Amino acid sequence: MNTIRVSDATAWEHCPRHAWFVLHPPEAEEIEVDRFEELIKTLGDEHEAEVLAQFETFETAKSVAHTEALMEAQMPVIYQPQFFDAELNLIGVPDFLILEGSNYRVADAKLALSIDGKKAIKAQLATYRRLAQSPLPALVFLGDGDIAEINPQDDAVGETFVSEMQALRLQDTQPDTHYSYSKCSPCPFSHFCVPEFKQAGELTLNPMVQARAADGLRNAGIKTLAKLANSSPTELPDVPYLKGEAKKTRAILQARSLRTGEIFKVEDVDLPPGDYLHFDVETDPMARGGEGEVYLWGFLTPASHGPVFEYIWKEHGERADEQGWVAFLQLVRDFRERFENPYFVHYSNYERVQIRRYAERFSNQTDDIVEWLLADDGPLLDLQKLLKAAYVLPVMSYGLKSICRDPRLVNFQWRLEESGSQWSVVRYYDYLGAETETLAAEIKAEILTYNEDDVRATEAVIQWLERIEAER
Repeated sequence: MNTIRVSDATAWEHCPRHAWFVLHPPEAEEIEVDRFEELIKTLGDEHEAEVLAQFETFETAKSVAHTEALMEAQMPVIYQPQFFDAELNLIGVPDFLILEGSNYRVADAKLALSIDGKKAIKAQLATYRRLAQSPLPALVFLGDGDIAEINPQDDAVGETFVSEMQALRLQDTQPDTHYSYSKCSPCPFSHFCVPEFKQAGELTLNPMVQARAADGLRNAGIKTLAKLANSSPTELPDVPYLKGEAKKTRAILQARSLRTGEIFKVEDVDLPPGDYLHFDVETDPMARGGEGEVYLWGFLTPASHGPVFEYIWKEHGERADEQGWVAFLQLVRDFRERFENPYFVHYSNYERVQIRRYAERFSNQTDDIVEWLLADDGPLLDLQKLLKAAYVLPVMSYGLKSICRDPRLVNFQWRLEESGSQWSVVRYYDYLGAETETLAAEIKAEILTYNEDDVRATEAVIQWLERIEAER
């Protein structure tokens, strides 16, 4: 029978079917290595090593028996202690056991900045405590240097993890679950589930229907996209995240669009007149202990001879992040002078969030450019918000790539097929670690190509919107 590892808590938190596949791996299935996950593991290992370096005396456990011997000998710090519960068929390898008085405290190093809402972390540490029979609250060495204590009340999370994983271990068939674009897209087992979801007409393929809403609709007899598509708003019950005529109408139209490929117009597109500068940032989410840093501020600017790609790249150096931010503000200031009525078109709220974070980080909240950008009637134009308000499209996600790559819609293709936001982060770390200037320049050129395609994609969406508006 397959062994449960405490580290499986990440898959358990992600999705019960993901956890089931971890315990029942498909035969002859070779899981493709995700370089972004590899990068996170590498950075996690580096953080763990930094924590370990704080201890003057420690010994690395080589086995379960060796762990028991080290505990018996009262070794001050045991690194990577090993535990096995034969009855539960459960293996646990926390990062540290730290001796306090006559008892050991379990501790782990995590890149996270907080344990709030982190079920997997709480489940892991509570289960490690259980295996180590430690009476002391567990510790988490966070990515920013702080230390968090796991509340003993979180033991219940660990108990739930163990009991649910035991049930999945004994279960011969895949557990029921819902589709979620954000969860299923990066899952290594999605190619098993998504075709099944589509075949069954799973309600949550509809981006307007979340899991709890789907459960409520099923209880009311609306179990498939086809049934939802043929419903009327008055037939739908009020369920979580799907209340009110407007939301219900949208969900029904979305189901119809997914089934037929039809595009539904909900309201007029409000494209203000002006000069459109397309704007996108690339961010390293692991920098500053998880607060993130922008390494590329990219723009596509209008010009009489055709759009021009302009950018700010964060160079190496202790103050590079601040210098990149200052250069960004200056470039935007130049744009305000160059263009009579500029609008900065971005896709989703992410760019606005980054500007706000940087203004707070470097105390620029009262800078005139910052105030102008972040004003309610300012020049930032969220294209995703505008598009979703105006149209219902035959897509399972309103992400930029989903809409652009669809040949029925914008039909804009990125030049680097494998590129994406996580790909960009991985390549940026490759750039930082490049052994030659030539290699670094090649990697930088790839990232710039990807970012340029991002801003050209929002330009393509604007052109597509103008075209379909004119055709209606």
